[in-house]
Amino acid sequence: SQNPGQEHPTVASPWPIPRNAGAAGAAICNVRDVLRFMEFHMSGGKTAEGVISPESVAAMQVPQRRVTSKLEWGIGWSLGEIGGHRLLFHGGGTNGHITQMYAIPDKNFAISVLTNSGKGNEAIGPIIDWALERYCGLTREKLQPIELPNADLQRYAGTYKREMSG
Repeated sequence: SQNPGQEHPTVASPWPIPRNAGAAGAAICNVRDVLRFMEFHMSGGKTAEGVISPESVAAMQVPQRRVTSKLEWGIGWSLGEIGGHRLLFHGGGTNGHITQMYAIPDKNFAISVLTNSGKGNEAIGPIIDWALERYCGLTREKLQPIELPNADLQRYAGTYKREMSG
């Protein structure tokens, strides 16, 4: 990654993921592995029968919690819609790596973008937007900034710390 003031990018090291946070980024795979994982979920578990039951795969894609008026969480998936089509997505990042995966099951479409940069989101969004438009004829809604009064924001103000996060 390259931080402000650095002349050249540097290797993000060490990989600061403690064992108790392994689910946040300790899986090491390539884009083919991620697409195979997405194919498994889009097929309802049929592409790797016996790993997880079709009922369990389906349950993972059922909303468990509403996050916003347009976003819900399943088990391991963010759930939404785009152009009237059901959308499954999940992403994340850790020291020097950011990944995003999107699937539109009824279009038999999946995309995963893996980056090796702490600034990977700058590339991920435009790549996903291009692919959705090109292969599905769909456009993601652009996020609009919101404004909140200082009194509402004040409850979030403070110092946040986490072990191994600097």
